[in-house]
Amino acid sequence: MRLDRGFQHESIEAKAKWFAALSVEERLSQMSAFYELAVALNPKLREGTDDHRPGAVVRVLSLRRD
Repeated sequence: MRLDRGFQHESIEAKAKWFAALSVEERLSQMSAFYELAVALNPKLREGTDDHRPGAVVRVLSLRRD
């Protein structure tokens, strides 16, 4: 058995195809592992300091189409 580790296997498309082939349980396990890696590299992610509301009111406008 030969494993091909060329650059074409490192593309975003190849990674997305691999991730889509996983079961739900495997996806959750991978997401948890990615999160733990991110937190290990940047512990401030656990603090949740960016979860605040915007200071200004946001008004959504739409155009009338006749």
